[in-house]
Amino acid sequence: MIIGLLSLRGGVGRSVLSRALAQKFSAPVYELEVGLPKLWPAEEKEKEVVWGRLSRFKREKCDLCGDCVKQCQFGALSLEGETIKHRGPFCHGCGLCKEICPKKAIELKEYQVGEIVYGTTDGIELFAGRLLRRTPLEGTVIKKLKERFPLPSRAILKAPCGLHGEALSGLKEAEALILVTQPWDRLTEEIKLFGELTQGLGLGGMVIVNQVREEVSVASWCTAYGLFYAGEIPYLPGFQGDLLKAWPEGEAFWDRVRQHLEGGK
Repeated sequence: MIIGLLSLRGGVGRSVLSRALAQKFSAPVYELEVGLPKLWPAEEKEKEVVWGRLSRFKREKCDLCGDCVKQCQFGALSLEGETIKHRGPFCHGCGLCKEICPKKAIELKEYQVGEIVYGTTDGIELFAGRLLRRTPLEGTVIKKLKERFPLPSRAILKAPCGLHGEALSGLKEAEALILVTQPWDRLTEEIKLFGELTQGLGLGGMVIVNQVREEVSVASWCTAYGLFYAGEIPYLPGFQGDLLKAWPEGEAFWDRVRQHLEGGK
């Protein structure tokens, strides 16, 4: 089974849970948070550069007609006084500005935008990517990662933060989604959004509440939105990264997660 891990915000333990699930399911982890990856192989075995197209502006040819500014839907170009300002970090490399420019003042050029890697950390197989330039080309890096290292029948996909857009773009192959969260003032709202998301996608959804100091009451909310509530992982003082070792009392929790995901509810 291919499992996708999501969260509405960062710092809730997706990386830790990804590693624990990889150990429990004997599955590799795909780090899709390429803008700021937290998981990277300690031992790199294969590595490749990712190239992407970005626009390059030739100011000496520009006559300030502004056609490119009107055409760009990403805000990468703007007319400011007597110049066209080009914002590289907003460029998606679509090429529409190049096609419409009457003076041929814009060209598309191949740049090294990221890298992908395969390796291991503590016996866990990791496939990861990261951006090397300030661009919105996360999708280009993720696509290259999956093309170079095709998904096996079992895999853990760690998505970026968020419950839409970029966070979901790399989860097309997921057969089940897990929301990883922590106690906070918008927890029930987060569960509601996740429930609506899984229903819309027609996928099974599971909720795990991490770093719990006091009991939380969200089981009824999960049931209301057709979600399976796996339970809570307690706050573990001095925790160093290996959840299975740090929480040996959690065997029943992991059995419950496995049974549900494998269809043995």
